[in-house]
Amino acid sequence: MGVRGLTRYCRDHEATTSVEKLDLHDVTLAVDFVGFLYYLCEKVFGETNETPSWLLLGGCTLRLERYVDTWLKRLRERRVRLVFVTDPPQCFGGVSHRKGYCLQDRALEKAKKIEQLAQSLE
Repeated sequence: MGVRGLTRYCRDHEATTSVEKLDLHDVTLAVDFVGFLYYLCEKVFGETNETPSWLLLGGCTLRLERYVDTWLKRLRERRVRLVFVTDPPQCFGGVSHRKGYCLQDRALEKAKKIEQLAQSLE
């Protein structure tokens, strides 16, 4: 099961796979790694007045590092631990794996978006 499947399973079985905790303190949270990266990029970009091209061109690792350090410091102060979840490597290999087709579709979508952005910057 990939991350999307796990997310869907947790959403469909919310009563048995989650708890409501209003005060996040001394807990461990499962985090979708790819979703986390998108979240970070959105937050870091939101703090700047630049165009999104910096992200497409490789980004600014120092800016990202500073944001993550600040973010993690607040979590550590509350003893909140993160466990990052990502798809296992075997999901990506071979023609019989459905994930390969999904990744191919995503790559094509991303290429189209980059092309559209490049055209809009001309």
